[in-house]
Amino acid sequence: VLMPLVAVYLVILTAYLGKVIVTRTWPRGWIGYLVSCVSLAGVLALLLVHPIRERADSRWVNWYGRWWFVAILPSLVMLLMAVGKRLGQYGVTEPRYFLLVLALWMLGLSLYYGVTASRNIKLIPMSLAAVAALTSAAPWGAYAVSRRSQVGRLDRILAANHLGRAGDAGRAAAGAVSFEDRRELSAILRYLSTTRGVAAVAAVMGVPRDTVNIWVKDSTQWGGGILGDRLAGLAMKHLGLAYVDRWQQEATEPGFWGNLIEPRTLDVSGFQVARIFSYPGPFGWIGTGSDSLQVIPEDSSGAYLVKHAGAMLMKLDLRGVVRAALPADSLESASNLLKRAIVVEGSAEGYRVRLVFESVRGTIRPDGLELLGGSGYVLAAGFAGIGGKGLSRADSAVRK
Repeated sequence: VLMPLVAVYLVILTAYLGKVIVTRTWPRGWIGYLVSCVSLAGVLALLLVHPIRERADSRWVNWYGRWWFVAILPSLVMLLMAVGKRLGQYGVTEPRYFLLVLALWMLGLSLYYGVTASRNIKLIPMSLAAVAALTSAAPWGAYAVSRRSQVGRLDRILAANHLGRAGDAGRAAAGAVSFEDRRELSAILRYLSTTRGVAAVAAVMGVPRDTVNIWVKDSTQWGGGILGDRLAGLAMKHLGLAYVDRWQQEATEPGFWGNLIEPRTLDVSGFQVARIFSYPGPFGWIGTGSDSLQVIPEDSSGAYLVKHAGAMLMKLDLRGVVRAALPADSLESASNLLKRAIVVEGSAEGYRVRLVFESVRGTIRPDGLELLGGSGYVLAAGFAGIGGKGLSRADSAVRK
């Protein structure tokens, strides 16, 4: 059952290779999965049926044992070309190292069995054991080679941008660092953080390991999330550069976000009404059935306009307050953990409105910030008919 399936899969894969050759368009990163799967299934099928290949009703297995290795040669060549392309672009990592070694091992097996038509399957486990032993030993092992390759790439990019060298990084860049170089630096530091941890990051940055541990423990320096991303972001901050995450594919305007570290009790003293809001959606009306305020966004400035009976009461400047509330160097990082909520407040003609942002996000432009979103609470006071201070019963459910 497995042999015909492997044969059909291999035909489809060979046809796909033809498409790649005609269109000259390489897929992004999944040729290895395709060829590895068919190689594994093909070798497994050969080993499983070996005990019956001498039976009179199973002689066709001998034909499969030789010609399958011949048929897979084009796919292996495609795999080696794809791996070579990725190594040239992004250097050696452990997955690419093992993929390259296994592709070369499969190529050697295919040439041997294709030429000799040998039926000796002992060569397969013996050669695989030898390859595993050789690739696990330093200094040519997967982990040592990968680290040298990535540190070498990091060193070249740092030197090209006058940021120092690997082991002594952190000098101010002589000019603007391109998006591509920032993306590569971020990816390398993320790789080192994920696979080698704090010690590797400290070594390439040229700072004591305790310093990097302090970075990690001080969660206000850079946002939360996966430790590898956090360490890479902190290292990029040490270089004075904006971190580029793994999903950002092109040089767009840098973005930022800020989140309150922990939701806190909402201070409602002095206010009568409260409700949840999401920027930039319009709040509509807030107040009572007989007296209320209209809160709407002003598209041109990113501010909120507060109206009463159709007349303008006040304008709440969001961008200026948000920028002042973020850390001074926050624009060099993608994210910030806020120690306190961002409060925008205004009053006019006896009415008072307060916006409490617990999260904000936006982009950075030459003329300042552009807010793209946010969430929190809006509090208001000054309405007739409610009586006294404090929240109305209808809206008291928003109290945390």
